[in-house]
Amino acid sequence: MSRTFQASRVFSALTVFENVKIGAEDHGGIGVVGAILRGPATRRGEHASDQLTLELLDFVGLRKDANLIASALSYGGRRRLEIARAIATDPTSSCWTNRRPARTRRRNSSWRADSPCPQ
Repeated sequence: MSRTFQASRVFSALTVFENVKIGAEDHGGIGVVGAILRGPATRRGEHASDQLTLELLDFVGLRKDANLIASALSYGGRRRLEIARAIATDPTSSCWTNRRPARTRRRNSSWRADSPCPQ
């Protein structure tokens, strides 16, 4: 499950790209040795997370701001950034804290923008 909050929670000292990439990173199976040696599997994983990050930035309309420090975004931009990072974690469901979620399209069959929060 992925969740966004009404108060924006982004890493303000990181760039927009880095904020989303944090959610897109998949460290499963790499281990310390793989991270140090940066073998083919590690490079493939990083390339895949870079591609996903750029796709999500396109999706929320922030690709042009990818190198901007997150604290420089407007409130609406920070909200879109937070949504992109939440989607990047590949949740099986999402919980929106406001009654009218941002207009979004389905990313996969298990994710819907109008999913109600569990009570």
